[in-house]
Amino acid sequence: MPGFPKRISGILSGKKYPDRIIAQSVFARDKGQFGKILVDRGRDLSPEAVSARRAENRALAKDLEEWYKKAMPETTVGNNVAKRFTVHRVDGNIVIVNKTFYNKMISSYNNDLFYADKLDKARIAHNLIQDARYVRTEKPEHEKHSEETFKVYERVYDDIVYEFKVKVTSDERFLYYMRRK
Repeated sequence: MPGFPKRISGILSGKKYPDRIIAQSVFARDKGQFGKILVDRGRDLSPEAVSARRAENRALAKDLEEWYKKAMPETTVGNNVAKRFTVHRVDGNIVIVNKTFYNKMISSYNNDLFYADKLDKARIAHNLIQDARYVRTEKPEHEKHSEETFKVYERVYDDIVYEFKVKVTSDERFLYYMRRK
């Protein structure tokens, strides 16, 4: 596509992600100025549509934040009180779902077409992870000497596969993120 760098033109033409619907922020040249536009499967969205989507996403994020602050039970950790879900998985492992997971969900996927669905499923993530199927163990690439690993689980819910990454530390296991496959 003329006027776009190779990396972006590959995304816009569908070569890089042919089987996924993606929302990608790109920089485009408009009358000699650079402006940020949202591209939805190769179609430019108007600034009004982008503004409306961002306002909707902010409202969804605020709603999830209010929900988890009210819904998470208080538990005692050592001498401190913490708000978090303690999930007892069917395989006997305990997974902690705390506010870090919800904040990551809010901040990570805000340009995604399925943002509303992901935030909606984040509310029930503590239920979905209970009987999710173990897939693999991953070692973080950026921390080669770290003791931490990630256990990856999958769960099919409403005919959609959700992937959960659980951070395994020396003390506990924390739900790190959830994504829609």
